[in-house]
Amino acid sequence: MKRYVLVEKMRQTPHSLQMHEITIEHGKGLIILGPVEERREDIALPRRVMEKILKATERRELEQPEPSL
Repeated sequence: MKRYVLVEKMRQTPHSLQMHEITIEHGKGLIILGPVEERREDIALPRRVMEKILKATERRELEQPEPSL
């Protein structure tokens, strides 16, 4: 498993869209290994898939009975 960090841009500040691979080591904490060639879009689920997951979650929540008091 690989972990990545991507710092989101703040208003009107220069920024990099590049992700960096990280690791967490006992006694050291978070260590930045360096930039990677992949983009966020390369490893994220497509929007259509995410929308299907959200719709399925909403349907499941609507089907669950309300807890009785």
